[in-house]
Amino acid sequence: VSAPGVGFVCSPCPAHLAGNGTQCIDRDECEEGLDNCAQNCTNVVNSYNCSCRTGYKVDISNSSNCVDVDECKTNPSICAAAGSAAVCKNNNGSYECMCKPGYIKVDGICADIPDCTNNSTICDNATSTC
Repeated sequence: VSAPGVGFVCSPCPAHLAGNGTQCIDRDECEEGLDNCAQNCTNVVNSYNCSCRTGYKVDISNSSNCVDVDECKTNPSICAAAGSAAVCKNNNGSYECMCKPGYIKVDGICADIPDCTNNSTICDNATSTC
């Protein structure tokens, strides 16, 4: 469009672009807060992409949202290095290898707690000696 005393002025830029009347440039929707990403936003030409932090995945019903990954369910042997007495507990965004009752973690491995350690009351003083 010709504008008197100015020369030419472009028509408005499409919504995904910003302009100054003579040129249109890509908008950074992430920087401007125009995205609807739940966690991470990455600007790309003419748009943006949403992604999730470690321990989360994109929600298949809404690609802008993130849902927790149940590492215990997706990888049942994830705590195998902690021994056969280890159990996996899922947490939001992560997991934890815990020991079954009667075991304690020593150097990352679940070890049996001796029955008579730390003045344990497991032993019946009438029939046992700790």
